[in-house]
Amino acid sequence: SWVWHSRWPHTVVNNLFVSSVDATIDVGFEVSDVTVQGRHYTSRKALFKALGVKAGYPIFLFNPEEAHEKIMALPWTESVSVLRSLPNKIIIKLKERKPMARLQQNKRTFVIDSNGKELTAAKPKQFVTLPLVVGDAEPKEIRYLLVLLQRYPVVASTLKAAVRVSK
Repeated sequence: SWVWHSRWPHTVVNNLFVSSVDATIDVGFEVSDVTVQGRHYTSRKALFKALGVKAGYPIFLFNPEEAHEKIMALPWTESVSVLRSLPNKIIIKLKERKPMARLQQNKRTFVIDSNGKELTAAKPKQFVTLPLVVGDAEPKEIRYLLVLLQRYPVVASTLKAAVRVSK
C-alpha cells in the first residue's frame, strides 16, 4: 500500500505516456498537413481554433470527434466530416449553410439560409445581391418564393424586393 500512496506508479505511467508520444513524433506521426474542402464563409482563424491543433501536434492525441463538435458549433457550418489520415494529415470536409435571401422584419434586416434560419455571422451589407424579403413571411413561404425565383431567372435577376402583404 505504501507504493500507491507515494504516487510512484502514477509518475511511471505518466513518463511512459510522454515517452510513447515523443517516440511517435520522432517517426513522423505528427500533424504537418491540414486539408480543408468546402470553406467559403467560415474564417480560417475560427476553423483552426475549433480544430484545436497546430503543426507538430501528435496525431494520435488529435480527437476527430471533439473537433467535429467544435466545428459544428461554428455559425456557417451545416455539416462536417473530420478525418485523421496517418501518418500526418487531417482532412476536413465542410458543408456550409448557403445565404439565400435578406429578410427584413420589424425594421431589422438579416440574412437567412435555404431553411429560413438566420445566418448570425452574415452581414446583410455583404449580400446586397440576394433578394430582399420584407414582412412577416414564414420560412416555408420564403423557401417557396426562392424556388419560384430559380425557375424564372429573368425575374430573379431584376427583383429588388418581395413584400409579404397578407397571410
